[in-house]
Amino acid sequence: MREPASRARVSVLVVDSDPLVRAYLTTILGADDRFGVIAEAADGTLLADAVAAHRPDVVLLDALAPGLDRITEGESAPKAVILATELAEQDVVEALRVGVSGVLLKDTAPADLVPAVLAAATGEVVLCQPVVRSLVTMVLDTVDARRDRAGDLARDLCGRELEVARLIGEGMSNPEIGRELSISVAMVKVHVSRLLVKLGLHNRVQIAVFADSAGLSVRSDCT
Repeated sequence: MREPASRARVSVLVVDSDPLVRAYLTTILGADDRFGVIAEAADGTLLADAVAAHRPDVVLLDALAPGLDRITEGESAPKAVILATELAEQDVVEALRVGVSGVLLKDTAPADLVPAVLAAATGEVVLCQPVVRSLVTMVLDTVDARRDRAGDLARDLCGRELEVARLIGEGMSNPEIGRELSISVAMVKVHVSRLLVKLGLHNRVQIAVFADSAGLSVRSDCT
């Protein structure tokens, strides 16, 4: 197993199609005595061979490379950091999904780049501020869309169905819901079944998520 980065100099593999960028990164990192041997590769399609040959602690890539998820598997696998000109939100999500430890922009200042690479080597996730803002915006948009969708669905439910959904969201079992609403367990099951059909859901957990997103208010227009 590779010695932890905190006990040895960090070795880095720089993968970029632009030789000037590779030279720049090699110069910046090579000037810091916390980094060891620094290797270069021009083609991300040969990433697996380059990693096998150099066994780096960190791989700096200019884009997502084929098979990156396999490269980052395992405790002793290198940490991957994307260093791109720009990345769409979906690209950032995909990068994090396949195990990338960081997403930075190529205009990151050397004073910020060096500690970011060192942090990635220790297992931290490093994201530049534009990427963080982009992810936050995407999450908020997703939450708003889910809330709007849940609100639309809630308008198609009657009061008792809303009550049952709300109580499921509070973690109550069918017998507990029955006692709370003074109805039989059999009737609770009927309402749960109706909720699943009307909402297009598959289980109680999804009903609980719906109840939270919808901010349910109780109506009394059905029995």
